[in-house]
Amino acid sequence: MRDTLRFGIVGTGFIARVIAQGLVDAKNCALVGVASRCISRAQSLASNSEMLKGLTVGKI
Repeated sequence: MRDTLRFGIVGTGFIARVIAQGLVDAKNCALVGVASRCISRAQSLASNSEMLKGLTVGKI
């Protein structure tokens, strides 16, 4: 049995969305959170990727 690598992303730009999708699709990886200066952007990316949380950078 392999361990699952858990990742979080800081930022919600184009590259963050590409990386988020790659992590969601990858085996043995779990995308568990995203942070941004703008809470609505963090929550939007989190909900699109079925992650646990969207946070502001100050709340990490």
